[in-house]
Amino acid sequence: FPSEIDNEWLKKRSIKKKNNKNKIKLLYVGRFREEKGYLSLIDIFKNLKLNSSLKMVGNDYKYFKKNYYPKDSNIKILGQLVKNKDLIKCYDDCDIFVLPSYAEAYPQVILESLSRLKPVIIFNEIKFLKKTFSVGVFNSQRNVKDLQKVIKNIASNYSKIQKKILKQKIFTQKNFFNEMNTIFQD
Repeated sequence: FPSEIDNEWLKKRSIKKKNNKNKIKLLYVGRFREEKGYLSLIDIFKNLKLNSSLKMVGNDYKYFKKNYYPKDSNIKILGQLVKNKDLIKCYDDCDIFVLPSYAEAYPQVILESLSRLKPVIIFNEIKFLKKTFSVGVFNSQRNVKDLQKVIKNIASNYSKIQKKILKQKIFTQKNFFNEMNTIFQD
């Protein structure tokens, strides 16, 4: 699989305890385009009955509907983060990554999340990705009730999930180039 992950993404990773009493920090990284599902994520998040926050990082900021969420909410919108170290810090500051896209091929954000030991929630439209990313990826229906249930399940098993993610192989740029080199040498 092609990958943008380099060794920097795999440094200083640690298992963190998480329980249901702490604020659950959700993260979205991607383009602010309707097909990426960011608007439906905001709609669902606004109705969650959890102690939680949502940070959204992305490019195509000009497409973001600025008045779509209450300013006093637990939603924070950032522009694009260009440097790996800034993006890594953003992942490290969250607990769970949410990918609300309606369609995807091979999303790098899942590799980024898993490389930082962050569980990932995807919605039914892209549940086929669980076949590729079997450990650490959780499926939810696109509604408040189911997303809340999945988040609670992850939060109550957080360190166990992180340990499983830590054991799986994360494909890096180097792995990809080595495999391609082997194929072309044969």
